[in-house]
Amino acid sequence: MKRATLGRVLALLLVGSGCGRDATPGSSVAIRESALAAVPHPDLDLLGADLSEQIRALRDAVEDQARGSGEAWGQLGRAYHAYEFYEAARASYSNASRLEPEVFAWPYSLALLERDQGKFQAAVEHFREALALDPDSAVAQLHLGEALIELNDPAGAEPPLAAAGREPGLAAAALAAQARGALNLGDSELAVDLLQRALQEQPDASALRHSLAAALRQLGDDEGASKEQSRAGARSPFYPDPLANRISDLEATSGALVRQGARALAEDRPEEAVERYRQAVAADPDDAEARRQLALALHASGELDRAVAEIRVAAGASPASLPVHFDLANLLLAQGHSDQAIEAFERCLELDGDHLPARFNLANVLLGRGRLAEALVHLEKAVASDPTDLRAAYLRAMAKDGLGRGEEAIAELEGVVAADPSLVSAQLGLAGILERQGSTNRAAQRYELTLSVAEEGADIAQLHAGLGRIAKSESRVGDAIDHYRTAVDADPANRGLNEELAAVLESAGRFEEAAPFRRRLVEIDPGDGTARLREAIAWVQAGRIELGRERLEEGVTVLPDDLLLLNTLARLLATAADAALRDGRRSLEIAERLYSERPSLDFAETLAMAYAELGSFTEAAAVQKALIRQVRGTAQEGHLPRLEANLERYENGVAVRM
Repeated sequence: MKRATLGRVLALLLVGSGCGRDATPGSSVAIRESALAAVPHPDLDLLGADLSEQIRALRDAVEDQARGSGEAWGQLGRAYHAYEFYEAARASYSNASRLEPEVFAWPYSLALLERDQGKFQAAVEHFREALALDPDSAVAQLHLGEALIELNDPAGAEPPLAAAGREPGLAAAALAAQARGALNLGDSELAVDLLQRALQEQPDASALRHSLAAALRQLGDDEGASKEQSRAGARSPFYPDPLANRISDLEATSGALVRQGARALAEDRPEEAVERYRQAVAADPDDAEARRQLALALHASGELDRAVAEIRVAAGASPASLPVHFDLANLLLAQGHSDQAIEAFERCLELDGDHLPARFNLANVLLGRGRLAEALVHLEKAVASDPTDLRAAYLRAMAKDGLGRGEEAIAELEGVVAADPSLVSAQLGLAGILERQGSTNRAAQRYELTLSVAEEGADIAQLHAGLGRIAKSESRVGDAIDHYRTAVDADPANRGLNEELAAVLESAGRFEEAAPFRRRLVEIDPGDGTARLREAIAWVQAGRIELGRERLEEGVTVLPDDLLLLNTLARLLATAADAALRDGRRSLEIAERLYSERPSLDFAETLAMAYAELGSFTEAAAVQKALIRQVRGTAQEGHLPRLEANLERYENGVAVRM
């Protein structure tokens, strides 16, 4: 990581402590070392190289001065504060205050730290200590008043906020704090007055308009509230605060921002992490590590395309970085670009031939692409490098099975599951091979045994699916349905399992039970026309013809160019037994469109049905005769009995009814 730089960081820290009545250096040398607080220094080995170097330099400065300089402790405290090592910062600031009790900067900085952590009572105490050293500090008066407002003490906050408000640059913030106090007391009228005055001081402080809108609404002025809300934004009152800015300046370095982003990501706040990493990249566009971390945070936020774009830039900037290329490979894989991922994993192995994660992932991708022999080469190397890696041994066995070495694969998998019965993927692989080889009893026993150790819903689903397949193959339809139901309950969004359950229910004639699972497939992928068609058919077969029509109408609305959906709807409109569901004119419109686009057997047959529904039996018979001539003597001749039966209906003036 390119530093922001260490020299700049130290320069920010070494510009002097402050503000107010600072002491001369060394004025507190009489304070004994034993009087200082113990500092819970973070483990530098757990930090990035850039950050650890910065912190180490500041620690060295403390040690070099024999722990006798409040300035050195204060600098270290600011760095810890900026990087959010709050306990270490608190102790460092305390030591600075003990060594230089007359320096305003240290209790003030400690007060800012307590405020940042939401410890407003402690913040009040330290702001008062700072004001005892410099009663003229208007910004300390402002922060004291704000903290008292947070403690719901508007009366106590009034004097310091009034003092701060007399300073032109602080007036808007002081008035805004007083308005918060008024709102807390339910005095909306006073709050409106204070907020309007604050906006006169700083018209671009658009965040205040949110509070102003709320206060106006409480007064019954909905029109005024709506007007203010429409103008509201995110900008708070701005005011100068030199000591706080020294901390925020540190926070703008790429090292600090990367650290903050990592913490946000670890605490499951990916959006905040993205923002911190963006700032880090802006602070140092050449920082490949910051870009890599930004890519990972973008991925965690669901922005995969942007993540890949960032990691590509990082890889270009750092062609020899193994972590960058490894993450590039994994992100490309997540994006579905398996061929490019293979190249990136191969690049990782060029950089470090012993990098087992890259070799394992490469083998896994090659297996998925059906390149079994290549995968096996890498898996043999992985197992040779680490014979205890059971995942690699499992994949090696699966590659061997795919290459026709099933018995060898079974023997190896039995060894893997004996070593770790909880490795469900290996158990599933072994049971699957046994099932494919026809050893259904052994496979079923393996599936049942593994259920006792499986914990993940997806694993439980696959185990029950295996038992369902075996039950179905043995014509135990009831057992198959029970297993598939359990599988779907364990993994409701799995398309394959919902399809299997729906199909086995339909094979048992239980169409009304199958239809909701057909519906779930539509919800999983609304653009799947086949899923929509099968759901509609299931409802029709269940006798719920009206609902079947509704589903078809929904389908052609969502997918207006799906010919199969249109054809099925046209047939239903022409042939439904319930007259209320038929619509011959619409059926004919659809059928004519379909036949003109593609004059197939299915569409011609629907056209004849539509004519018959409208009473145009001559036209229906003509279309049907032409269709029969077209089919006779072809591979479609098996349809002739049905086609000829419908022709007879048309010639007798009878429409088709389904």
